[in-house]
Amino acid sequence: MNYRKRTQALEISQFNDGKTVKLGSSWFARKKDNQVKIYKQTSPCKFDQVTKACFNLTMRRSKEFPTETIKSNLRRFCEQEKQ
Repeated sequence: MNYRKRTQALEISQFNDGKTVKLGSSWFARKKDNQVKIYKQTSPCKFDQVTKACFNLTMRRSKEFPTETIKSNLRRFCEQEKQ
């Protein structure tokens, strides 16, 4: 199955123009225009958007990232943004 989809790559100045939260490790969530999107910091000044399918697959298979913490922080961020 192909999970690749065209996504955004943002410089730090573009990334910070929405509400953001660090989820853990190099993972971030950003809300802009009433949409929450997931990003991975790929360098000190660049953030690459990750599709939901890719994020879910990475969280399922990863032995490197603190996946439970990242998923918990994402759920908390999304719940706060609904209010």
